[in-house]
Amino acid sequence: MQTENQVLIPGSLLSLAKEAMDKAQKSGALLSIDTFESFIEDGGVRFVLRTISSLAEKAKSRIKLAENKKNVNSHSPVHNPFLPYEEDMFVSGISNTHLCLLNKFKVIDNHLLIVTREFEHQNTLLNRKDFAALWLCLNEFDGLGFYNGGEIAGASQAHKHLQLIPLGMSEEVSSVPLCVLFPTDGSPGAMLQISSLPFKHCFAYHGIPLSAMAEDAADRLYALYREMLQKTRLNKKSDKEDASHTGPYNLLVTRKWIFLVPRSVECVKTISVNALGFAGGLLAKNKEEIQIISDIGPMTILKKTGISL
Repeated sequence: MQTENQVLIPGSLLSLAKEAMDKAQKSGALLSIDTFESFIEDGGVRFVLRTISSLAEKAKSRIKLAENKKNVNSHSPVHNPFLPYEEDMFVSGISNTHLCLLNKFKVIDNHLLIVTREFEHQNTLLNRKDFAALWLCLNEFDGLGFYNGGEIAGASQAHKHLQLIPLGMSEEVSSVPLCVLFPTDGSPGAMLQISSLPFKHCFAYHGIPLSAMAEDAADRLYALYREMLQKTRLNKKSDKEDASHTGPYNLLVTRKWIFLVPRSVECVKTISVNALGFAGGLLAKNKEEIQIISDIGPMTILKKTGISL
């Protein structure tokens, strides 16, 4: 079992996550939100739709959302669930600057949080240390890392944290659903526009080998991230690393690519969208919301919550 002061031992993250989940489930600290899964075809993408099936857990998730709305607007770490974090949520130290915790409200197995050890606000720019911690975790399993930059982008806590889930968002989906629209190849670092996406975005294959040192991978990812922010007019290239971003956005990163989407609004009607929406996954609280998503269409929901071209 790891202690907080240790850093990540290569090859250990999944076993540590399983150990932590087993312990947290037994203690009742980990709250699994039961969902049933369905699929909606739209815009050439087979979107994964999860619908909350447990009334009890739905109530808990609503309480969480209400509490989080109060926290995310404040630059103060008051009522911060990550500082101090709940002991049963601890998975592993990652680096000298980051920890790995379980996501307390579990919809997907091995949904992990990459959290700064010291308080940094979720509205500040990601830095090289954030990307180094993410790359260390991506080396452990083939996953989807993501960041909700600001409340409008789905941020639920003010303390800076990235998130990581297994790359297959469903037992029936081996990768990110939106990948079917991505170009099959591209020069590493080249900013690509995906013509079938009806919202502003930046996409690039980063070309980083898994064997790369975390610091080298972080330099590459950070440079691409800052270029994407500049191209979408969210921040100037000359901005300091500790600056706040100038608009909401979602960032998604895998072992192969990096994808940034500026945001305009959090919701369409009652449908809230975070970074996973732009991977091809949406969450509905009830049958009424299933109908809303079906009537509007998932791709149109992404267009309305992003910035239309």
